[in-house]
Amino acid sequence: METTTEEKKHRILYVEDNKFDQKAFKRFVEKNKLPYDIDIANSISECKELLKSKSFDIILQDFELKDGNALDILSLNTDEPVVIITGVGNEETAAQSMKKNAYDYIIKDTEANYLKVLPSTIENVIKRKKTEEQLKLIRYSIDNASESTMLLSTSGEILFANQSSFKNLEYPEKELSTINWSRICPEMTREKIKDLATKLKEKGSIRFESSYRRKDSSAYPVNILANYQIFGKKEYIFVFAHDITEQKKMEKEKQKIQKLESISILAGGIAHDFNNFLSGIIGNISLAILESKDEEVVNILNEAKEATDMAKNLTKQLLTFSTGGALVKEETSISNIIKETAEFNLRGSNVKCFYSFPENIWKVQADKNQFGQVISNLIINADQAMPEGGLIKISLENTVVNEDSTLPLKEGEYVKLTIEDKGLGIAKKHLAKIFDPYFTTKQKGSGLGLATTYSIIEKHNGYITVDSKLGAGTTFYIYLPATTTEEEDKVEETEEGQPPKKAEGRILLMDDEKIVRRALGRMLEKMGYQTELVADGEQALKKYKEAMNEGNSFYAVILDLTIPGGTGAKETIKKLLELDPEVKAIVSSGYPNDPVISNYRDHGFKSYVIKPFDEKELSAALTKLLKKNNFLY
Repeated sequence: METTTEEKKHRILYVEDNKFDQKAFKRFVEKNKLPYDIDIANSISECKELLKSKSFDIILQDFELKDGNALDILSLNTDEPVVIITGVGNEETAAQSMKKNAYDYIIKDTEANYLKVLPSTIENVIKRKKTEEQLKLIRYSIDNASESTMLLSTSGEILFANQSSFKNLEYPEKELSTINWSRICPEMTREKIKDLATKLKEKGSIRFESSYRRKDSSAYPVNILANYQIFGKKEYIFVFAHDITEQKKMEKEKQKIQKLESISILAGGIAHDFNNFLSGIIGNISLAILESKDEEVVNILNEAKEATDMAKNLTKQLLTFSTGGALVKEETSISNIIKETAEFNLRGSNVKCFYSFPENIWKVQADKNQFGQVISNLIINADQAMPEGGLIKISLENTVVNEDSTLPLKEGEYVKLTIEDKGLGIAKKHLAKIFDPYFTTKQKGSGLGLATTYSIIEKHNGYITVDSKLGAGTTFYIYLPATTTEEEDKVEETEEGQPPKKAEGRILLMDDEKIVRRALGRMLEKMGYQTELVADGEQALKKYKEAMNEGNSFYAVILDLTIPGGTGAKETIKKLLELDPEVKAIVSSGYPNDPVISNYRDHGFKSYVIKPFDEKELSAALTKLLKKNNFLY
């Protein structure tokens, strides 16, 4: 038996105290050029010392030595396979050795014929050991896989299950092996399992979604890969079940976002039109209050104006989760916004807040007003959930989302906000719907608070989720991207003020709604201005050009941003600037977050007003604009 230089040599520890047997073994190896690296131990103690410093592929062990016998080495439970070689053995010693996990047992003979069987014995034992190690590795890999893995008979009997199966299904090992797979996977009845086996025999493997049922009868969704296996003459089904709970959650989140996008488009249009009507109503009520001399009538009108203010807040919520709005964001530390908003909303309440805000909390890019609305909505909900009083715990922490995270967020740094109450809690059946528009369990709720909150957080590229248990309380978690980069400065806000003591000049007002034009026209005239009212951009351009030609130019123009079927403010201002580069134009809109409003100067406007507005807000915008140009005195 010859070996090449490339052939790997087996590392052999030969434990033998007989010098003659040692020499005979060495001569046999050399003569046959066997690929062995041999270490010799003359005693049990030498063997133990060598095992401390070296590893071997196999141990050839004489049974009886001066300081012990082979059972001493077998008791060490070493990784090396042991083959017993002895001339004094009998059936009893052989049984003892095999019971102690010896791999083989060879009887010496006086003519040393036993040496002839050693090479094949060594090869077989080493191969057997290698196979066992591979099987252990496979078993370890299967047991530690996250997927529940089972070997079934074609009738569904569970023949093998890995550790993940016991853990995920919460069954003891012995119990799981006594039940049918149909109990774990209720969708797969015994008949369906037989049908599956037939289909698998044709196709080899089938993948499908189903659900697994735990021992406590709770269920979770799984993606199952079933494979057909045949061993000997028996057929088996291998099933791998991957828990897809998080995947299903993300799919629901995606559906929720798509539903919100559709509704938000509708909501934005409704809110815009509603704001137009409110502009006319608020304008006329404001004028009636100024004109009326009857105190009782004024009180009634003030109550009507309060109602319109409530309607105004409702349209703000509708617009918040409408699509297409540009947030007015700035880099900020949100801790102050949270505390100020929470304290404001809990004035006079028997509910208090406990804050946990570390000093090193990262900053975020946020629209302060809209984020304040998020906090307001959540604090009001928590307050109402604890009618007998209680404590709201609010905490901030820095966190990092990596590729292993199950959160539907991009990898990066985030600020995590937690708001926890010990109130009434939310029923499990309602949890999936609480962010849906118009869903509410309150008698007087609009169903827009949490939908608005969800939309605001989404627009900030963040994420909001909730945990709740009926009777135990509710916890909201909000994640906002951390940042160290400042965005563009906030849009300059209009100043509020009283109507000027003296105002004069001509104002051109463009609005497609007749009721709005008339109401705003009356407001302007009450302030002392002369007005020209038009319905669209073409009429506005015509009137402006005529005034210039007559030498009686307008001091300012107020242009409605959106004119359905006509020319709105964005197109009209371009042509007005061509006529008069010094035109003083104010853009008005029911869309507060429209990009034109957010960047009004870039489009050529000098200021803006948001519908619905009253005479004070309109006066403030005009006063600020005209003072700069010395038109007011």
